[in-house]
Formats: sequence, C-alpha cells, structure tokens
Amino acid sequence: MKTGSKRSSSACRIILCCLISFSAVIPLSGNELGNCVYSTSEEGTLVLTFTPESIPERKIQYNIEQGHKSELSITYRIQKNTENSLLMGGEHQEINIRRTGFRDQITGDYVLMLNEREIAVYRDWSLFIKNFLSPIVYPSRIILNVNQNILVKVRSRVIYKKLVPPFSIMYLIPGKFMHSHPWQNAKTEEDL
Repeated sequence: MKTGSKRSSSACRIILCCLISFSAVIPLSGNELGNCVYSTSEEGTLVLTFTPESIPERKIQYNIEQGHKSELSITYRIQKNTENSLLMGGEHQEINIRRTGFRDQITGDYVLMLNEREIAVYRDWSLFIKNFLSPIVYPSRIILNVNQNILVKVRSRVIYKKLVPPFSIMYLIPGKFMHSHPWQNAKTEEDL
C-alpha cells in the first residue's frame, strides 16, 4: 500500500512540474509592450526602431534583485517582394534582438547586454533601467530597392530567466517565464 502511495505522489509531482512549465508563457492583453517603426536610411538599408512603452518595470527589478536575468526580446519578420507575393507568403527574413539585464553577484553592478554582448555596466538602478527601457535602433543590412513593397511584423516579449544552481531542486522548475505579445504589423515613419 505504501509503494502505491509513493508512486501516486511522485506522479503528482511530475504532473505539477508539467503544468508549471506549460503555464510559463503569460500572454498579455491590452497595450503592446512597445511601438515599432521602420524607415530607410540614406544608403537604402532598412532601419528598425522599437520603443518600449508598457514594460513591467517592477517585475524586471524584482527578478534582477533576486539574482536572475530579465530580457527584452524583439523579433522582426521582414518580407520584401511584390504586392502579389505579400499575400501568398513569399520569402521572409527574421531578425532577433535581445537586450538583457542582470546584477553581478560579486560587484553588485547592473550589467546591460545586447545580443549576448556586454554594452554597459551601471552602479545605479535608475540609470540602468532608463537605458534598459530606451529605444532600440537596429540598422539592418537589408537593402531596399526604390518603391519596393515590404511587410514588417514584430513580436515583443519580456523574459524572466531564473538562474539556479544545476544540482538544486529548483532546477526542475522551468528556467524562464515570459510576457508575450502576438505578431503585429510595424508602422512606417509616415504612418505616425
């Protein structure tokens, strides 16, 4: 009888872990996480600008102060073709931009990274969060022809990465939780 109850309790634990992992993505309703605009540079390349707006700053701060990482992830899907192929799916290109912040456990400094590269270190939280939530301007290498039709879609996510030692029981809990928005059309500067 005891072995049966042990099996059922371990099965309950496994089911609980699965439920937690499936609920790790929290879709947001209402406001977007930010505003995305695209333009063309003087050289004819595509410039993408994402301005964070309704980002949960307190959750980011709490996650970082607990010794974890917080990440703002922007995914662009660019489709450049004729009008007919825009409706049919055509060829597209994806660009992923990740701005990550965490606190150095030794020095206590706040570290800001862009696409896994350290770009700045701050002692003060207010200066760090100001730069973490500043607009992200990405000059892509995509060259546009004159009067070329393009479609730019964007998806933004705030990801809270939990950093735990590999031999801790907490290691079994999912490593990241996120607020995610569905794909949306980016606007041109003329649309604003």
